[in-house]
Amino acid sequence: MSLLLYALLAWAATAAAARWVLPIRARARWALALLPLVAAGAPLVRGEVLAPIDLAWASEPLASARAEAGVEISSPGVLHDVHTQMVPWRKAVRWAFAAGEWPLSNPFVLAGDPLAPSAVPAAWHPVNLLALLLPLPQSYTFAAAATLLTAALAFFLLARDAGCREEVALVAAAGWAYSSYIGFWLGWPQGPAAAATPLFWLGARRTAREPGLASTGLLAAGGLLLLLS
Repeated sequence: MSLLLYALLAWAATAAAARWVLPIRARARWALALLPLVAAGAPLVRGEVLAPIDLAWASEPLASARAEAGVEISSPGVLHDVHTQMVPWRKAVRWAFAAGEWPLSNPFVLAGDPLAPSAVPAAWHPVNLLALLLPLPQSYTFAAAATLLTAALAFFLLARDAGCREEVALVAAAGWAYSSYIGFWLGWPQGPAAAATPLFWLGARRTAREPGLASTGLLAAGGLLLLLS
């Protein structure tokens, strides 16, 4: 299900870009769709989680049972916030939607804490809304793949608009999608924001060079993705 949802997203995103931003040949669309699968393909197929959930076993109450459960911790401790905040807050968003409520408050933190208004769970981001179709663990893997796709497609479009050949633009797209910055922030809201930034730059470039409704719409789309991230 995760891989199917990703395939539909990749098809829709590249088709929309080819229709409304600039022409993209079929082979380039395939390359852009497959690029994120270098890192996320196997986890999507196997239903694995691209998140440092093993860090939950680094402290009590799970640490004392780690050896018995056969858990080995491989994630760096600097990713601690992902499993203690980002994942639980995504779960709180799901709980609110399942209860027929807006995800405005997290009732699981003390006497209640801002949820969607805190911006951290990015409750209204289109990728996270799509991810609600999947179980929470697999949704994190899907979101990671979608973030890599966004980064690759956005930078590809920016490079092509700047005059690069498709092959060169694909190399640039791979460099941005697999940069250390994007990779580190995949589990945080900064990841999707950074991934969409080249689209915002492209919108600004088009608006400055070719003012009009299409250019302004592209700039607004990029800005909206940044805001929703």
